[in-house]
Amino acid sequence: MSEEHTRNMPDSRSFEERVFARFDAVDSRLYAIDGRLNAIDGRLNAIDGRLDAIDGRLDAIDGRLDAVDGRLDAVDGRLDAVDTRLQKLEIESERRSLETKPIWERALAQIEELRQAFGDFREEVHEAFRDISRKFGVLGNDMMQLRADQAHVETRLDKLESKPQH
Repeated sequence: MSEEHTRNMPDSRSFEERVFARFDAVDSRLYAIDGRLNAIDGRLNAIDGRLDAIDGRLDAIDGRLDAVDGRLDAVDGRLDAVDTRLQKLEIESERRSLETKPIWERALAQIEELRQAFGDFREEVHEAFRDISRKFGVLGNDMMQLRADQAHVETRLDKLESKPQH
């Protein structure tokens, strides 16, 4: 390079001073960048620590969820066992209902027959009581008439007995 280009600069310092000043400025900027990178690195380390703590908590949560999953599997197994037992009971109940259905139908038919026979018997008893009631009414009237006649006879007998005999 020729000296011409460096001479026309408005700065009165020599070329070397200007280059070193430029290097110093670059160094200052690099130190500033390095400081900022160190600050960023510190923040990233803090974030990394917090992420490690979060990761630990997530691992703990994952362990608890595994335990819950295990319990849910146990509950699911017990529910399957209950469902199986319930199905067996339903099948047995259906079988027994089919076995006892004819028995119940016969029993209900017999109950209905008894109900009808009882109704007929009740009507007969009611009619008999009405007949007995009428007979008691007649008997009562006859007894009253008989007593009235007896009272009349006694009155006449008393009159006859009280008359002097000639």
